Amino acid sequence: MDLIESIGNRKVGRKLIHPIGPKQISELLAGIPQFTEMTIFFKDNLGDPIGEKRPGWEHKKLKGNSTVYLKFRNLIDVSYNGLTENWALYMFPFHMEQSKKAKNFIVKTGLIVAKNWLVENREETWREGHRHLIVGVTEDLSEFCIFETHGERIVSKEKHYITL
Repeated sequence: MDLIESIGNRKVGRKLIHPIGPKQISELLAGIPQFTEMTIFFKDNLGDPIGEKRPGWEHKKLKGNSTVYLKFRNLIDVSYNGLTENWALYMFPFHMEQSKKAKNFIVKTGLIVAKNWLVENREETWREGHRHLIVGVTEDLSEFCIFETHGERIVSKEKHYITL
């Protein structure tokens, strides 16, 4: 089986770990049109709270009802850069003591959400600018959110309880 190109190390320290590796990610994302164009980046730091440090968001912060999303940390970030036409999947590590639960969530929910987003039919104009689909989780893995942006604009946001 072909693997999606990956960059970074799964082992990131004594307290953080990537619960899933490139082989399993590639198996779960098999069949997406972007398979050969995508790169997986294994980040070495815990994901930032949703809405902080977003590319293109230097002057924008979450306000009003959207501030509830600050309790979620990035776990999976799928992005498309319209300028370079590059697809990327950023995987953030999680706390080692919760790695089994995090892996279960990533496999049964997180990457399914990402795959569904990647296979959607879109107009050609969709590829203009920067797109992100972020799957975030709370520290205790009791809730997750799906947060989609286009440049500085929030396209959609939703939150759910994790029932695994």
